[in-house]
Amino acid sequence: MESNKILEIINRLKFFENFNATEKEKIISTNAQFAIYKDGEKIISEGDRDANLFVLLSGSASVSKNGSDTVLATLEAGQIFGEMSFLTHSTRITNITSSNNAITLKIDDKLMNDLDISIREKLKDKIIEKLVSTITDMNNKIISQSF
Repeated sequence: MESNKILEIINRLKFFENFNATEKEKIISTNAQFAIYKDGEKIISEGDRDANLFVLLSGSASVSKNGSDTVLATLEAGQIFGEMSFLTHSTRITNITSSNNAITLKIDDKLMNDLDISIREKLKDKIIEKLVSTITDMNNKIISQSF
């Protein structure tokens, strides 16, 4: 994908609002891996052992478990996924399937280490925000089920 197209997409996303223009350009130029997934194509498969973090740049994706047609969540542009395996190098626990021709930025350990510290810190802040949000949602579900 062309760098200027990627930059145009990144500039529209709230996820990157705290990144300055130079940081956004560095992300794009630092061997970043961008991929386009067709509708129905798996981005992550349950049971895989890769340790990549993904930023959904456009399109959407659904979260599911093997053996179930139930969609557990729908991811929209600007959201991250794969953070648990990225941090812990553990096996993937869900499937992530593309909808609406999803475009992703894949972040692995090498890319993270190649980025400037200011960019790494901002990405880490985004991961922390996602984890806090997930824990808050889980706590709210537990509270609502106990009463």
